[in-house]
Amino acid sequence: MSPDTLPDLPPLDTPGVHPLPADGIAGLVSAAGAAGIRLHRIDLAARRGKAGLLAALAEGLSFPAWFGHNWDALSDCLADLSWLPETCVAVVLEHAEHLAESDPDDYLTMLEVFAEAAESWAAEGRRLILFAPRPPRRCDSPQPD
Repeated sequence: MSPDTLPDLPPLDTPGVHPLPADGIAGLVSAAGAAGIRLHRIDLAARRGKAGLLAALAEGLSFPAWFGHNWDALSDCLADLSWLPETCVAVVLEHAEHLAESDPDDYLTMLEVFAEAAESWAAEGRRLILFAPRPPRRCDSPQPD
């Protein structure tokens, strides 16, 4: 089975930030395996807030000891990832919905950092792919009565 034959998945050759498939990650895991791509599964079920999110990413992607647990350090590590042998790094955030709901600003910042790193990787002919739950819809404008 190739990733292109799975209807709800973005192709695994497309760097960037993608929503999790609506039917769960089983198809994504299967597609990654068929394509020979290691999928870094990061479970956020027990993580809370920015500190928990950054710690989970550091553990899941084997960040070096110098990782500073802030957004700039996340950007630096994602731009490098030289300690991982693959030229395509695919990451899936599992059980992240609670974090997206409870800390939407931090969640959106994390998505932006990944998107910027993926763009940088693409310019170098490498692929960084993140599959994550969609952020909650927010409307800052007044609602009609």
